[in-house]
Amino acid sequence: MIIGDRLRALREEKKLSQGDIEKRTGLLRCYISRVENGHTVPAIETLEKLARALECPLYQLFYDGESRLKCRICSSGSHLTKTLGVTQARMRGI
Repeated sequence: MIIGDRLRALREEKKLSQGDIEKRTGLLRCYISRVENGHTVPAIETLEKLARALECPLYQLFYDGESRLKCRICSSGSHLTKTLGVTQARMRGI
């Protein structure tokens, strides 16, 4: 998965423009465009800003599936929930 494609898809799904994201994050629209087009890779702090602007948990930037997340180590999902710091209810709301 290319993070820029995922960010664009989430932004368009929420009917937001790059200008809207600029206002919500303080990041320049030209920078957002460079990320979406794969010309630059954002730092984790920047990804956190983008997730807040898109009103979604950070992990959703990396996960686009329909099914519930499962932990590969324990296969219950509880370890993953603790690792990501999200609740079971939020995971169900994907």
